[in-house]
Amino acid sequence: MTCFVVIGGGGTSGHVLPAIAIAEALVDSGNEISEIFYTGSQRGIETRLIPPTGMGYKFFQVTGFQRSFSLTASKSNLLFVPRMLRARHQAIRLLRSMRPKVVVSVGGYASLPAVLAAKKLGIPIVVVSYDRTPGRSSALTARFAQKTAVAFPDSQLPRAVMTGAPVRRVVRSVDREQDRATARQRLGIDE
Repeated sequence: MTCFVVIGGGGTSGHVLPAIAIAEALVDSGNEISEIFYTGSQRGIETRLIPPTGMGYKFFQVTGFQRSFSLTASKSNLLFVPRMLRARHQAIRLLRSMRPKVVVSVGGYASLPAVLAAKKLGIPIVVVSYDRTPGRSSALTARFAQKTAVAFPDSQLPRAVMTGAPVRRVVRSVDREQDRATARQRLGIDE
């Protein structure tokens, strides 16, 4: 099975929704949804948001590195490296079989397996970072990405190209005037 692009990231909707927007833009530009594959975390919101999109997907058993000092956080942090190494190995096998042209990272700890596998296999990497201050995963992976798509002109990420933030179809298709009129009517507000 081959694909055009693997999009990696997740953990929160702040990573998953832009991934969906990128996939929609690729489909709108002529790619088939079957050519787009998503990788993320078994614990993130992506497990609910990605399956209905029609993209193929693989969810790895990874978690983020906890910054607190509780017993639970310490246990999670002890498992971080072995889980990430196992997920990277699984991602290497996946990317070898899919042979994508590019891996796109939308950030978050869930992006690391696919990006680290792409680096190992020599597959081009694009990091999409739409936050003014990039997260730790984006800052790390941008160092070896061929391009970094950013939303702000003063980004400190390497090889940055200002593209703006990815926006989903449902948001792009909003009819603002009609929606304002409907809201005013429902709320009893005059024009």
